[in-house]
Amino acid sequence: MKNLEDLNVLTQMKYQKEQQVLQVFLKREEKLREDLAELRQQEEDGRSLGFDDASASKTLGSDVLWAKWLSKARSALNYELAQVMVQKEAQLQRVRHAYGKVLVSDTLSASHKAQVSSKRQKRNLENVLEHFKLR
Repeated sequence: MKNLEDLNVLTQMKYQKEQQVLQVFLKREEKLREDLAELRQQEEDGRSLGFDDASASKTLGSDVLWAKWLSKARSALNYELAQVMVQKEAQLQRVRHAYGKVLVSDTLSASHKAQVSSKRQKRNLENVLEHFKLR
């Protein structure tokens, strides 16, 4: 049945599209996590400064500015990461839903093919039996 094949193709395409959208969120999440890790590394590197360097930065007040910048940057990245994770979860639900449709479509298609095959076999058997009756 052509309509069933079309349905199967459409559900597969929709599923693939939803997976591609999910990949965008996964890549963005990975990038944000890398940025946060880099920020943590910068913070650790800043703490490991020698005593002379640390006292010089305290005198200039740059240590306070650096701490404020780190805090703001971390907050911004965490906020964006939280947003991406919420969007990713919603997209995961869409992917699961699309996959469910693929499973149903595949099951319908397989069932239809099995029915057609069964009917064909029955018809062939009837033809063979009819052939032998005529002899």
